[in-house]
Formats: sequence, structure tokens, C-alpha cells
Amino acid sequence: MLGPKQEETLSQESRPEEIKIHLGFMPEEVASVLKPIINTRMGTDAAVSTMDTGESILIISRGKITDELFEQFVSNFGIEQYSENASTLTANPGAEGICERIAHSLASYIQGADITATEIVGAKYKMRDFMHDGKPELSVARIGTGPITQICLQLPEMGLQGDLAAVYTMGMMDAIGKHALDPTTPVTVSSYGGGGSASEQLTPGQLNNCNAVLSLRTHIDLLPQVKNLITALNARSDIDTTDEMAQLQRIQTEIETQSTSYNHNHTQNNLIKIRNQLIAKGLTEQEIKNTEEKDKRYYTEISLTDPQGGKRTFLRTASYDAREKAEEVAHLVLLDFANTKDPLLTSSYVTYLKKTNPEYAELQKNLDPNNIIEKTLAQIESIAHQQDSLSEAINEKKRAHTSFVRAKLKASLYENNQLSLTASGNLPSSTQSTDDLSRKIAKLDQEIATLKAEEEALDRTATELSVTLETSLENEAIRKKIQAIHEEEIAKLKQQAHECYWDIGGAHVMNMQKYDAFRDGTNPGFDRTKDYLIQAMHRTHDNSEIPSINFAAGMFIGAQTKEAVSRIAGSDTSIVADVNMEDDVIAEIIHMTVTGDIGKRDGQAIALNQFAMARVHCDPFSITHQVEDEFKAWCKQKTADKDYYTSAILWGLSGFDPNNLSDDAKWTFVDHLKAIDDSPENAALFYQYEGIVVDPFWREIGTDFLASIMNKSAFAIDTRDTRNAETIAGLAKEAATIKQMMREGADPQEIKARAELLVFHFLNVNNMINIDGSYKVWARAGSWCGNPERSIDQIGFVGAAIDRGFYVSSNMNALIEHGKRIAEKQTETMSVPQESIVLYEGPRDPNETPQLTAKQQRDAHLASLLEGREKLRATRLTEGQHSSTPAKEGIKTLGSEEPQSAPPRVSRGSVMFFYNEKKITGPRALTEIQKIQDPAQRMKAADEFIKWARAHNRHFNPPAMKEIKKISQGQDQADPTLERSKPKSAR
Repeated sequence: MLGPKQEETLSQESRPEEIKIHLGFMPEEVASVLKPIINTRMGTDAAVSTMDTGESILIISRGKITDELFEQFVSNFGIEQYSENASTLTANPGAEGICERIAHSLASYIQGADITATEIVGAKYKMRDFMHDGKPELSVARIGTGPITQICLQLPEMGLQGDLAAVYTMGMMDAIGKHALDPTTPVTVSSYGGGGSASEQLTPGQLNNCNAVLSLRTHIDLLPQVKNLITALNARSDIDTTDEMAQLQRIQTEIETQSTSYNHNHTQNNLIKIRNQLIAKGLTEQEIKNTEEKDKRYYTEISLTDPQGGKRTFLRTASYDAREKAEEVAHLVLLDFANTKDPLLTSSYVTYLKKTNPEYAELQKNLDPNNIIEKTLAQIESIAHQQDSLSEAINEKKRAHTSFVRAKLKASLYENNQLSLTASGNLPSSTQSTDDLSRKIAKLDQEIATLKAEEEALDRTATELSVTLETSLENEAIRKKIQAIHEEEIAKLKQQAHECYWDIGGAHVMNMQKYDAFRDGTNPGFDRTKDYLIQAMHRTHDNSEIPSINFAAGMFIGAQTKEAVSRIAGSDTSIVADVNMEDDVIAEIIHMTVTGDIGKRDGQAIALNQFAMARVHCDPFSITHQVEDEFKAWCKQKTADKDYYTSAILWGLSGFDPNNLSDDAKWTFVDHLKAIDDSPENAALFYQYEGIVVDPFWREIGTDFLASIMNKSAFAIDTRDTRNAETIAGLAKEAATIKQMMREGADPQEIKARAELLVFHFLNVNNMINIDGSYKVWARAGSWCGNPERSIDQIGFVGAAIDRGFYVSSNMNALIEHGKRIAEKQTETMSVPQESIVLYEGPRDPNETPQLTAKQQRDAHLASLLEGREKLRATRLTEGQHSSTPAKEGIKTLGSEEPQSAPPRVSRGSVMFFYNEKKITGPRALTEIQKIQDPAQRMKAADEFIKWARAHNRHFNPPAMKEIKKISQGQDQADPTLERSKPKSAR
């Protein structure tokens, strides 16, 4: 532990006017805001802690705070760091240093969580590498000496472990609320990260803020845990646990009756508090141990959550022994909400089937993932055409050959009997000599032989293709069996959906409704739930021109799910902006700080002034099959050289500066695709930074190559084989040496030379050097949807793995670009322009009577038609609130439109978090061009717009751009009244 500093006295003079809290999950999401804030606010000197900056930054992260979080070396900053683990909780419980006290408070909170019981079995577990004795290690650090004005939280767990992510986030917010925030100091909370586009309006590299989050979230059923705790308390009559028993019995009733007031994360928070109370009273952790893994059950909810109004649940499944079952049931309902035809199973459920169904696993094992029947048939048909053409060519040559032979005979006769025959008038004078004709005949003989050889080669190829076709037909039989199992599973899961609880948010609990009645529209629970969800989404969206709702799920979100959520609200243009794994967790826990459920200090809740949730779109809405095929073809033939590797390594060591990208960073796949199809739709798939689309594999070498060698995961050879031990250890040591040399400022040329040698020896050991001396391109094992292979020519890229290529190409540079702009805005107080995507402003004048906006009037009208919770919501709308739970007074939505007589008012503390330039959209441009009556002028306007878009690297709605391109070519068949193009299928 580096010596903790004493907490400063928060006098009126030293107390900051506002504290800003930034939330992120991945290191690049945190670093892209944290690093520029440090550089902008505090300078880049090595000894920041000695500077009289007048402020400081607090950082909380998993494990030790390392170079990864800063994307440059920690030693560049003056930093004090204190790590705490629940297993060492008794150390310094009364410490006065703020980092120590926050770390201790956080560890105390998590002690009551029982992390093992909260883990979703089988889902990726990010904190697994940061556990000691079953307890998580978390660090609190501080940069600077003055009052804390900025707090950056790297949330330890990802959205695949939704319950754990919520526990850690609640613990962090609770700790900083109690020890780092004054209840009277306004607080701004913002989250920032990468996601995937859910709208064709939004292309990679664009940033979007959201008002609310639609979610499909799987939770661990807490009822077994509650029953275990009740049993434990009944066994300890020597301790007064009356209060805890009453709370547990109330929770048990809420769960068993499926109460509309039941909320999973609120209940998790209450159980943590109860366990900590019981530990304080003398019960051991073993006595209150939670559910065994074999006893865990799971359920899934479809909800809509906003940071002010809280979480509204529309559907809750029954509890299942496997999370995949619960998740798939809810997912199928979600697809039905969007009227999806021919629903597909998710990849996680397919993996579950492989584990639980031996017949299915064997079929998948024998299945060739490449369905080549159509391709093979096309090749056979092409060969048949070629054979016909060759046969015709050979016949033509033979006819010419015969003609020349006859002409030669005639010429020979003429030459032998020239005088007599000519004189008799029986033959005309010969125009060709026998030598000329002999040469022509010989040439034809050679051409005919060549054509016959080609014909024989085609015959052999046709025979081979016939064998391939036979194998493909067998493969197709396997595919049909797999499809039959899929259809059977979907039918069973839909039947199980009759156990769902419907329309919970509207207080209409409609369990035991038959799912098979959905299709004929006779299920009132389904119909009412769907209508209620759509109404809630549109109220939240408030007719914004920019999509303002995100979708989050604790699973890999495939193309079909993306397409479904993009049109679930029934409008032509998606009101869902982004898909990701965590935003619902963030939205709900921000709400819990507003209501005081977490973070209370001296009985007061955190003074939340503003909040925002933003995502940078890092992969496109849809990728066509053609692009997928070309991506796979490019990966098969891509090779590299030493400069490709070393430039990436040096870029990573120097802090991932997007302004220092080498020529090797350029993704040559872009040019490969452009040569095949130079369409606006394909151009819109990529994010360019300063004209460069980054090669995702080059980028991964820069971020992960050295670290993977050091932790030995980079090797294709058996790391457990003692014969390889010395080689692996030597390469790992060299990788660490290169990092240390960069940290110490060694000669860059020496670092480069050692990196070149490291790359050569590593690739040589792993058989990744081709015969011609070129290098195979390394890929991190497991990062491309579970790939065991380490070179991209060997990976069978399908589905989400291809999407990931586009995501990795975009995310780091796009996050850094927007992160710098966010950091630049943090010191500014400004009025909010019309196009701003700021969500909430500070409190209005308390003596001012708020006027209802158009949105609020619609809310009030709709609320009068609903029961229960929405009635409470309607009464609060007249007081300027949206919350269904009493919220901090004065937090205001900026998204809604005010009447002209009451323009939006901006409080003293209002800040525009995330920049968003006023951009023309594709549909708007199309509408304006179509208004031009003169066809020639209309063509000219369309052509000029396309040239302008290309010159400025601007990408617009692909269907709209397609129509504009048609107009520029004089193929104007579009409806002049068309204002927006409908989203096309994701596949």
C-alpha cells in the first residue's frame, strides 16, 4: 500500500461546486475519458501529485490499477493506491485516508453478497482472475492533492454476469456516496462505452445518448437464498434476529406471489445489508452460506428502465434449472413482440443443446459449417456450360480442319497438273500454296488437342464436384435433422412460456396464459403487455429524430435480435439506437442513488443533478452475406511481415495514440471489398479515423500480443509440455523486458529490434511462418467467439465473430475520439443548443410553476388509462417528475419539446456531456432532392450530394443513399413523398 493521505476537511471554501462520476466497463471505455481528463485538467507531468492543482481524481477498478486502465504507464502519474479484499477486512477498519475508507466500505458491502451464489453458471466471468480466497480484489486510487472533483469507476464485471455487475456497481456507488460525496454537493453521473448500432440511421463511429433501456435480463432466483437464510436464523435462537427475520419473510412473500413491487436488484441490495447485519451480530459466513450451484434457478425479465423513473417489468418467466431455458423463452417472446418470422435459437442455447443432447452434439460435430450445395450446383452448371462451349469450339475447329485438308488436296492437284488442268479450264487458279495450308492444318491440330485437354480437365472437375455434391447432400441431411431439433426445441420453449407473468409493470399479472394462442391474437396477457411496452417506449422516446432507447441483454446479441428490437415499437424508423450488455444495470443503479437505496450519507441521498448514458456505435446494423463471404476470403489469404507486427506492438506500447497509426494499420479488406462492390452501403460499414480504417487484427496485436505471450495464452504449442517450458519462459521474459524498456524510455530503435526478434521466434515456434517467408496473422485465442486457433487463416469466422471484426476495427479509436471531446467539455458550463443530446438539467427555481410539455400531456392521458404504478406516475408528472418511486426533486428531462411560449430553461449547473454536431440525415437529403421538379437539376443535386458525402467520409442511411444514387443515374422511380426509408433485414 502506498501511503494514504488524510482526507481533506470539506470546508465551504474547499468543497467543489460539482462532482462528476464516470462509469465504464472495458479499460478502453474508462481510459478514453480518464486519460484526457488527467491531461486536460492536471497536465501530463510525471509528478502530478506534487502539483498544486487544487483538485484530485478518484479511481476505482478491479485488481491493481495498472497500465491497462490508463492505456499508458501508471508511473506517468503521481498516484496513491489502496487495494482491499474482503478476506483482509479487519485491517485498518478505522483508517482516515479516503482511499482506505472507500476500499474498506466496498469490501464490507461485497462481503454480504456471497459472490459464488451470485455468479451465473456458464457465463463469462471477468473477475475470475482477480479473486483471492474466493473474495474479489478491488483498488481505490487518487491522483492529485485537492478536493475530489472527478470519480472514474471501472465497473468490475461485464453484462454477461448481470447480477454480479449490479452487486459491484451498487457497492461502488454506495461506498463513494458515504465517503467521497457531500450530500449537498451536486453530482453528475455519466456512463460511456462501445456498442452495436440498432438502426440504419447510425453508423460505426457515431455517438448516441439514450433516455431509457429496453432489456432482456436473466437473474438468479433469490427464493432459495431467502429460505436458506430463514433456516439459518431459526437455528440460532441465542441471537435476536427478529428484524432480519421479518424482512426475509416479507421478501419471501413478494417472490412467491410475484408481487408487482418485486425488483431483483433492490432485493439483492436488501439481502446484502441483512447478511452484513447478521455477520455483525455474530453469525459466520458459513452459517449464512447461500445456494449451492446445483440448486441455482434462473428467470428472465423483459423490462424498460430509465434512471429517473426506475425499472418497469413487462414480462417475467418462470424459474428454470438452466439460465439458457429462461433466456430463450423470454427471447422468443421478444421476437414475437416484433412479429419475427421463422425465429432462430440463440448461440448460447445452441451451446446448451450440445451439452445436454448427445444426438444433437454428434450431428453438430459431423456438420460442415459451410453449406456448399448451392455453390457446388452452380459450379457444376457452370462446367456444363463450359463443356458445351468447348464442344462447339472443337467442332468448329474440326470443320475448319476438314475444309483446309480438302483445299490442300485441291492445291496439290493444281500444282501437279497446273498446265494441263488450267488449260482445260477444269480448275481455277490456286490462291493458297500447299505449304500455307499445311501450316494452318498443323495449327488447328494443336488447337484441337488443347481444347480436348481442357475438355478432359472439365470432365475430371465435374466428377470431383459430383463427389462433393454427394457429400454436401449428406451434409444437408444432417442440417435438416439439426433444423428439426431446433424447431422442436422452439415449440417446447413456446409451450413453457405459458408460465410467464405478463404486464407486471401495469399491475396486470396474467400467469398461465397459453402461448399457443399468441398467433391467433387470443392471448390478452400477450397483447396487453406488447401494447403497454410499445406505449412506454414511445413516451420515453418522445418522437426524437435521433433514436433514444438502447437495448441490453446478458447474451451475445445476434442479427435476428438486433433486427427485432429495431422494429419492436412498430415504427418505420427504429427508435432503438444501440445494443449492448450493461446499460440497464447502469440505469437502474443510477435510479437507486436518486431514491437513496444506496449511497446515503447522514440520512441523505446523493444529490444527483444530471446524468447521461452514451454509447459509441462500433459495428454496423447489418452485414450482408456477400460481405461476410468476402471477409472470410480475405482472412484466408491475408499475410503479414515484420513491420506489420512491430508497428502494432510499438503503437500499443506508446499508449494507443490514434494519431500515430502506421500504414500497416490500414485494413486492406476495405479496398478488397471496394474493388468488388463500391457501394454507399458497404462504405457505411466502416469507421474511419483521419481517413484510416484500422485493421482489427493489427489492433489486437497492439493491445494483446505482448500480454498474451507473458501470460502464455498466445501459444499454439502445449504450454504444459516440459519440453516447451524453457522456450515459453524465455519468450515471456523477453516480452516483459520490452515493456519495461518502453517504460524506462529506452532507445526506440533498440525496442523495435528486440520486438522484431521476439515476433520471429514466437511465430517460428508456433509454425506461423509460411514457406515464402511471410508471416501468418496472429489472433487472440478465444476472443473470436471461442476460437482455439491462433491465426486468422485457420479460424472459421461465422456470425458474431465477423461482427466482432468490425467492432474491434472501430471501438478503440472511436472511443478515444469522443472521449477527448467529452473531457474537453467537463470544465465548461454552457447553454444547451437545440441539437444537444443532454438528457437532464439541474433543478429549476423552486418558486417557478412548471408547465407541462407535449410529452407530459401525452403521459398524463395514457396514465389515466393504466392501473397501479402508472397512476402514481401520472400524479407526479404534474409536479415535474417522472419517477414511479419518490425521486430527488428537480431532475429534469431535456429531451422533450417545450411549447414555444416556454422554451427549455438551463440551470447554472447544466453541462453538455457529449458533443453531437447537427448532421443532415440520408432520409432528409432524399426528401429535399425529390422535391426538385426539374429532372436534370434533380440528377445534378443527387450527384453533388454523393460526391460531398464521399469527400467528407460521411455515411448515411443506406436505403436512402441507394435511392439518391438511382436519382443521380437518372433512374428516379422513388415516391416523392417518401421521407424515410424502411430498415432492411439484418441479414
